[in-house]
Amino acid sequence: MESRASDSSTAQTAKNGRKPATRVGRLVRRGLPIAVLLAVLAGIVVYLRLADHGPQRQIASHDEVPIPVNVITVEPATIPMQMRFLGQTEPAQSV
Repeated sequence: MESRASDSSTAQTAKNGRKPATRVGRLVRRGLPIAVLLAVLAGIVVYLRLADHGPQRQIASHDEVPIPVNVITVEPATIPMQMRFLGQTEPAQSV
């Protein structure tokens, strides 16, 4: 019986060039990448929750002198504008 089992496994190995997968091998092949992905995502979530990414708060002092600024008044006005169009025309149909 043992020789038949080894013959069948040898036949399978000869077919696809690999040994037949075991349950543990399948679990490692499928489960390990998923576990790594979940660990990376958990690390990202922890980092984003615990790390302070905003600017530091500063309390404004009220003792400062006002900053000088320039002020102008905007009024509507009519501005004359001459339009000049250059181009070439041709008829769509000959009559």
